[in-house]
Amino acid sequence: AGRPPGSHKRKIQAAIRSKSFQGMVAVLIIVNAIVIGLETDEPVGNSEFWELIENILLGCFTLELGLRVFAMEPAKFFNPQTADFVWNLFDFGLVSIGVLDFVCGDVLRWGVAGQTSGIATIFRIFRLLRILRIFRLIRFLKQLYILTYGFALASLAIFWVSLLMAAALYICSIVLVRTYGRLSPEDPDHDFFQMHYGDIFSALFTLFQLMMQPNLVEYRHMMVERPLLALFLVIFVIFGSFGMIALL
Repeated sequence: AGRPPGSHKRKIQAAIRSKSFQGMVAVLIIVNAIVIGLETDEPVGNSEFWELIENILLGCFTLELGLRVFAMEPAKFFNPQTADFVWNLFDFGLVSIGVLDFVCGDVLRWGVAGQTSGIATIFRIFRLLRILRIFRLIRFLKQLYILTYGFALASLAIFWVSLLMAAALYICSIVLVRTYGRLSPEDPDHDFFQMHYGDIFSALFTLFQLMMQPNLVEYRHMMVERPLLALFLVIFVIFGSFGMIALL
């Protein structure tokens, strides 16, 4: 009796979902990352050896991608509605770049010097993208996925805090430039304020330094004479430096 239709596809689907298959792919990804690191340290003497290893790994990843496309069917594999669409597109892009690099490698190698240098540079940049394959480990390690998800949420929070910080710095810079950046030349602290608060960019940079490293030593001699400035700097350090760190 013949095999029922789709039996091979079901077996491949079961194999792809198995922990042993996923573990093997994870090992290949780690080996690929190690090979890229070793090749980076010793790129000249063993170029043919590294190229052979890379081609073997590329063949393994191409086979793995082909099996997944066959098991899921192309329409489902590239369906934006599926949960793994981003990962599928990521895998397909990396493998496609690797295959394109493999196919065009001989053409670039035989090209006349100077005529293909620009194309060769582009393909060297594409080849560097292979290291991004290590992010696929997130799919196989649940703890790593949780950490990555938490990091993504934290990055979003950092973005909003940074936006708030930038707005606060800009407002404070305008205030300082208008009040202390335009002092008369006869003022004994004219040069100091002109250098630090003479324009918006200088004021932004000065306040950013105070936010990162709140050191008020250079302001000590003028804080008694300028109590409003002293009050402003103390409030800025408390809320702008300590407060931002607490939010982060």
